[in-house]
Amino acid sequence: MKEYRYTRGWAIAFYLVAPLLIALGGWLLYESYQGVYTIHNTTWFIISLSVAIIAIAVLGGIDIYLSKVIVTDEKIVSISLFQRRELLFHEIAGYTVNPNYIIVKPTKPTLKQLRISVYIEKIDEIVYLIAERYPDLDEVTIENEHNEILSNNKHGLTEEARETKLQTAKRISSVLNWLGGISFVWLWFKPEPYQYAVFFAIIIPLLTIAAVIYYKGLIRINEVNKSAHPFITIGLVFSSVALPLRAILDYNTILQLNTWVYISTLTVILTVILFLKSEITFKEISDYFTLLFFIAIFFGYSYGTILLINCYYDTSRATIYSAVVLEKSESTDKGTEYHVNLSAWSNGETQTEINIDKELYTRIRSGDTILVYRYNGLLATPWFEVSKNN
Repeated sequence: MKEYRYTRGWAIAFYLVAPLLIALGGWLLYESYQGVYTIHNTTWFIISLSVAIIAIAVLGGIDIYLSKVIVTDEKIVSISLFQRRELLFHEIAGYTVNPNYIIVKPTKPTLKQLRISVYIEKIDEIVYLIAERYPDLDEVTIENEHNEILSNNKHGLTEEARETKLQTAKRISSVLNWLGGISFVWLWFKPEPYQYAVFFAIIIPLLTIAAVIYYKGLIRINEVNKSAHPFITIGLVFSSVALPLRAILDYNTILQLNTWVYISTLTVILTVILFLKSEITFKEISDYFTLLFFIAIFFGYSYGTILLINCYYDTSRATIYSAVVLEKSESTDKGTEYHVNLSAWSNGETQTEINIDKELYTRIRSGDTILVYRYNGLLATPWFEVSKNN
């Protein structure tokens, strides 16, 4: 029988950090007790956060002390603070590897899998022992999927043609994923020239959907790695996320019912098109979570696309109003942002808080009167800009 525990270095590192976490949680609790966070109604959030920090530090330390893996002639046992699991050798089907754990899979669904942390001492020895007897199930899956692709006539008339199409699909998906990442960085950090950065981010998700449709399930949306199928998730998600962020930062809009109709309609259209042509069959619960995830992604894409097109390509003449600056504020959650609260304007229309640039922020003070330029919007969603009243 052999027994393996967490490596000494990992344990020492955690035990050094744990007191700091406990001190941080205690300090937050003390500050909450003193009423420091009551101004913004964050007391209960801070209390919950501090308790969670302390619990993680204490329970994590206990778990590291108690956790161990035992290997005997008959079985593998995994013990932690909250559970004890074991599998006899004849009950093991194989294993998979991820950055944090070695997952030992059972032969029957009624049995529980084992999760062995990669920070356990002599982990290579454990992996060798398992790999010597059992297959890497990820490699088995990849091989089976690859064979299935090469035998599927819808991907080509011959096996050689199918292999060529698979390799082409991999290159295209890789390019689209890279372009999606580039579009996020471009649109978020330095959107110049602006019209090209916006167009680039709008077109990438459409190209990813087109790729899924054209390759008839060969390119997938629900695979990230450990699969013979190429995937386009990264390109689709990153470019889609960049658009609403840019729209919110750059334009102050007055959302109308028609705006939400446009956004919802585009979201539904994109979701239906993608899922009708994707590999998702809705036979598993995870497929429904995938659907919800992409609905959220397409909603963000639609929100950003509709507002950017509405505002950037608007050629309507501005109606000018005046408003009083009630309050100024800054936020640093995603870089420094500058906000002002305005008084009522445009027949009672109000915008309690709007974003402005740093140059204007430094020139105005509370009580100043500023000009509000209200535009109709290309898609009938009003939006406005502000400037100092000279």
